[in-house]
Amino acid sequence: MLSRNALTRSGRGFRMRIPSWKLDRMVECESILEGSLALLLEHSPGVVSYQEQPALIPYWDGEQMREYYPDFEAVLLDGTRIHLEAKHSHTLAKPKVATKYRAIATHYQKMPIQFRIVTELECQQEPLRSNLRRLSYLRAKVTAEPLPSQAELSRLLGHAPIPLAWSEAILGIEATQRLLAVGLLHCDLTAEITPATLVSTAEGDCHATLLF
Repeated sequence: MLSRNALTRSGRGFRMRIPSWKLDRMVECESILEGSLALLLEHSPGVVSYQEQPALIPYWDGEQMREYYPDFEAVLLDGTRIHLEAKHSHTLAKPKVATKYRAIATHYQKMPIQFRIVTELECQQEPLRSNLRRLSYLRAKVTAEPLPSQAELSRLLGHAPIPLAWSEAILGIEATQRLLAVGLLHCDLTAEITPATLVSTAEGDCHATLLF
């Protein structure tokens, strides 16, 4: 349940809802940048779940108490909770804004929750952003064709990384793309995906991967 309604009629900026396979619902975002961060959370294997605008955080700014709503809370595989703020780097460069978030960061040092600001330099870097948008589209496609289980994938592809073209030859192009989309196959999403891109069954260290 949201701490406040993300999609308000007041204020400026873009409003959007994006589908979440991980949460099995629509995620509400107040800007394109927040939507880009939601994609990172959605496709990070190390993120178990996430929540937009999870809590009201009171903090002291040096003169008086203020209130702050983080954009997202992410719960990681190891149980760590992180509150995330999506903010453009040019906005953070403004002295007043920088002072505000320094005070907020200081407050979080007293809490059992980590705090991090994520800018467009991480949220919207290419080709990561385009890769995630493509995988989100594939994930949302409805199909009756069953996908191989993790055990079947290990038997067919082995455990060592192989070129994407090999996986497509063994499993088919559509199945390989859908497996990447749902996280049963893993590759480096920060690089351009080509036939030579190495893919592997999603086992081992990649489970803890964070894209932000």
